[in-house]
Amino acid sequence: MAREDLGAAQYLVEERKDYYGVACFHAQQASEKFLKAYLVNQNIAFPRTHDLEYLLELIEKDNPAIAEPLQEISHLNQYAVRSRYPGEYVEINAEEAMRALSLAQTVKAVIEAALL
Repeated sequence: MAREDLGAAQYLVEERKDYYGVACFHAQQASEKFLKAYLVNQNIAFPRTHDLEYLLELIEKDNPAIAEPLQEISHLNQYAVRSRYPGEYVEINAEEAMRALSLAQTVKAVIEAALL
C-alpha cells in the first residue's frame, strides 16, 4: 500500500500538474505506511496516528541509524490532515510537491533497506 501511495504521488507530480495537494497527501501517506511497516516488522506497538514525527521517534529508539536520514519528514505531517478538514487552504506549488515526493522516496529507500 505504501508503494501504491508513492506511485500515485509520483504520477500526480509528473503527469497531473494541477494536483499537487493530492500528491503531497499521498507522499505523506506513503511515508506513514513505510514507517508503520518497519514498526510492525520489529514488533513495536504504536497507536493510531498520522504523526510521522512520533512514528520516527519510535523507530529511533529501536535503531537510531535508520531515523537519522529521515529527520526532515516531519514536514510531511501537514499533508495528513490539510485535505481532510475545512479551513484555511494554502495552494501547493510544484516545488513543494517535488520536495514531498523526494522525502517519501527517501523514506522508502531507507525503510526497504532496513527490512532486507
